[in-house]
Amino acid sequence: MTWEEETLFPALRAADDRYPGKKIESLVIDHARIRERLGALASEIGGMEWADANRSVEDLWVLLEGHNRDEEKGVYTDADRLIPESGRRDLLVRWRAS
Repeated sequence: MTWEEETLFPALRAADDRYPGKKIESLVIDHARIRERLGALASEIGGMEWADANRSVEDLWVLLEGHNRDEEKGVYTDADRLIPESGRRDLLVRWRAS
């Protein structure tokens, strides 16, 4: 998520200054929700609050399903279309390094 926010999303904006900010904003909001839910889950597991942890896992599952679809059919497809091959290779190098 951090790599997407710090590397991929800025690369998309640089490739097309008219790139819809709402697409990225929605994913960043999802990232915040995912981080929040993971933090809650860690706390629930640490406190052996199994019913709450189970609900958190279910919430994460639903959130991640939609988020993954939005990424795969959205920003990743857009990146393939808008960012030149050399730029995409650079993104992969930076992703591997992270």
